[in-house]
Amino acid sequence: MKKTDEKGLVNPNKFNPFKTPEFKRGLHVVLLISLIILLFYLAFSCSQSGKPKFDYTEVDLVQLQTPADDAETVVFETTEGTFSAVLFRDKAPKYVEYFTNLVNSGYYNGTYVFNSEPGVYFLGGSKTPDGTVSADSDTRFVDPEISPDLWPIKGALGSYVTTKGILNKKNMAGSTVLFMNTIEFTDEFIDAFKDVDGANEDVVNAFIDNGGIPNFSQIYTIFGQVVQGMDVYEKICEVGADEEGTPEKEIKFEKVYMTTYENIK
Repeated sequence: MKKTDEKGLVNPNKFNPFKTPEFKRGLHVVLLISLIILLFYLAFSCSQSGKPKFDYTEVDLVQLQTPADDAETVVFETTEGTFSAVLFRDKAPKYVEYFTNLVNSGYYNGTYVFNSEPGVYFLGGSKTPDGTVSADSDTRFVDPEISPDLWPIKGALGSYVTTKGILNKKNMAGSTVLFMNTIEFTDEFIDAFKDVDGANEDVVNAFIDNGGIPNFSQIYTIFGQVVQGMDVYEKICEVGADEEGTPEKEIKFEKVYMTTYENIK
């Protein structure tokens, strides 16, 4: 059970959210093709009300579009090099507001990449190397913002810190960032993936053409997309990790700041 203080915030001395069963279940990449397909199918299926969560007949895949020159862009200067991502404030307004406020305050300067599944994703933005919540960690939760236009394709930025609720569970966002790369798209997987009942064809093709993590679809807040420095991004993704997902080498965000797409393209 999570230990909280009198304000209802997580007590940094008692709780590490990235060592919990919820986290391991929530971000474990399922290797069986059938299960990945099932989870992707569920992204398009009905909610508890019996009605589809969104109209998926037409989606606007903004992650694949060339950003406007004035698009909000976050720059990550890391110990491995620099990469940048555009943000989608119109799709995830509450989280982008929360995230950019942290960036502008200097919160992410000197934070760590602390967990990964090599080649597939990594998590960054922790004040400590292992993800343990410290006294200066921002422990606020942000309700998930799910959009039919945002998907966990390669280079997507999302957020996940914990799961709340019993019957109607929600994957809450927070100060740590989930950087998504890709699972392996074998010929066998692609053949099965193309046959997912009810899936939007453009979304399916976006995954096949670009890579990504289909079983993360429509369950985590996605708020950005890498547009520059993909070689650095992939380099970080490929760093090895132990059984608990701790990277085998220290990787830090030395400086994180806001700019516009015009300044980094």
